[in-house]
Amino acid sequence: MNIVVLLRALRDPASFSVNRRAQKIFVHRDLHRLNPADHNALEAALALAGASAGGSVAALACGGEPAGEALYQARAMGAGRALWVKDEALQPADGAVVTRVVQQALARLGGADLVLLGADVLDADLAQVGPRLAAAQGWPFVEAGYRVRAAPASQGRLQVVLAKPGGYQAVEIGLPAVVSIAVDSNKPRYPSAPSIMRAYADLQALDVVSPAELGLDQAALAARVDRLGESFPPERTFGERLEGTLGDVVAQLAARLQR
Repeated sequence: MNIVVLLRALRDPASFSVNRRAQKIFVHRDLHRLNPADHNALEAALALAGASAGGSVAALACGGEPAGEALYQARAMGAGRALWVKDEALQPADGAVVTRVVQQALARLGGADLVLLGADVLDADLAQVGPRLAAAQGWPFVEAGYRVRAAPASQGRLQVVLAKPGGYQAVEIGLPAVVSIAVDSNKPRYPSAPSIMRAYADLQALDVVSPAELGLDQAALAARVDRLGESFPPERTFGERLEGTLGDVVAQLAARLQR
């Protein structure tokens, strides 16, 4: 089973702060991290490939240098291949553009039996890439999978376990397919120090291509979503501490609830 995992590098929340009064975001350090749900998707792919005869995992990321760092991390964790579509303009790209890039990247990777990606994206509303890609490819899509495994006694089918209120539900789908993986659905492995060193020392660790090399021109990369601006939630207001005897506090609280 050939599995492709889509990864997104995003700015580490510890590297910036939001000032609601000034209506500004202040970046203190240039730190990035792998989107948490994508990390879970990568772990799910490695576990599934390890349990399948002839299974392979290829990691795919789009964007600037942070995307490359995410792919080195994937190689250190055990991904057999890594494709980096290198272009700074792809970091803020909308779902339609990312879907077109991924389609061309899949062709360069030789196709896929299964595409996994995180069900949630912290820094943008890009959780639409999974269903968009499935629709464009004509493949089935399952959202927020908790576990993925080969369907018992079935060739070319996948079993996806979903977390539902009150329990779990298992569904089967045919391959090829696209599945998004729920955040915190597993515990991603930590790459060893030698694995990290080997990944960075390998000059062939990443297959680096430009959008043009994938046959994508500027028209294909044109965003369909226009960014009009930013809005911030109102500044937080602190609560009020009620003083006095128990009866006084109860009376004050009742008066405020009646407002």
